[in-house]
Amino acid sequence: MGQTTPNIGIYVPNAGEDNYDQSFAAGMVNVDQHDHSGSPNKGVPITSSGLSDFSVTYKKLANDVADPSTGIGVSATQPNKLQVLGLLKNIYNLAPVSGFITKDGVTSHARTFQATSTIGWNNPDGVAGDPSAFVKFSGIFPVDVADGGTGLITASKYDILCGGTAATGPFQQVAGEGIVGQFLGSQGANNLPSWQDLPAQNFQIATLSLTAAQFTAITSNNATNVTLVPAAGPGTVIVVESLWAKLTFVPASTFGGGSVVKLYYGTTGNEVFFSFSNVSFKDNYTGYYYATNNRLSSSTGIVASTMENKDVTIGLSGASFTFGTNNTVSFSCQYSIMQI
Repeated sequence: MGQTTPNIGIYVPNAGEDNYDQSFAAGMVNVDQHDHSGSPNKGVPITSSGLSDFSVTYKKLANDVADPSTGIGVSATQPNKLQVLGLLKNIYNLAPVSGFITKDGVTSHARTFQATSTIGWNNPDGVAGDPSAFVKFSGIFPVDVADGGTGLITASKYDILCGGTAATGPFQQVAGEGIVGQFLGSQGANNLPSWQDLPAQNFQIATLSLTAAQFTAITSNNATNVTLVPAAGPGTVIVVESLWAKLTFVPASTFGGGSVVKLYYGTTGNEVFFSFSNVSFKDNYTGYYYATNNRLSSSTGIVASTMENKDVTIGLSGASFTFGTNNTVSFSCQYSIMQI
């Protein structure tokens, strides 16, 4: 059975009273040591920046009431002052901000992905969904030569690329692609090459193939000579260097008759001084023949009109060839053009 304690008095503090060190009458018990009737217990104003440290005073707050792990502590130097720890205050400040939160000790930061000249972001703050990056090609091109590029955004198709005017300068292009037969020629130091025509080749080759009918139609009067090398124009002379021929034999018809096959200037009797043997072209097999150069050093000048701007023709010294049906005779002449 419990005990009955007589003469117990109940002490009810007045509003705002904070003097708990006074002596109580014997047997009196202080039921409530916390005053809830006065300010600031009726409400604490919160500014737009949140509660700052020690901005609220709880005069009856004991030092061991708050738990720093909850974000609220008590000042060691200002008794009964409420301290809002940095983390709680940072969370309050970050509440209306869109983006990512990073933590630096007790300090928090709101972050968003930032675009650069080469990288952009879809949904950079992550609010509407996961962020995704995309490449800004306008910020990448042209790639500098120093970074392994050409320094060019576009290039003329098929044109040749050359180095820039400096080691890290944009590449350059040779204009155009030239035409058939041209070559890329140097323009000297510090200049782009250019397309140029091949120089005139003075050593040339002329070929001519005659049927049996055409070959046997050549007569000894030079009126029926056939042209091997056309005239090269005023002030020029065709200088023959060598002369070869080929008989393509078709059994069983050999050429008969005939005479010495020679070269002439035009259809006159002015010889070029290349001639075949008088028994050439009469064999009964396919074979090659080479002509002899009969020229001797001239003791007197040759009249220019007999050689200048004249065709080189194939003629005969005498009788025409006969027979040889279906055979062909081909000639190859190596020559140069002399300007006089």
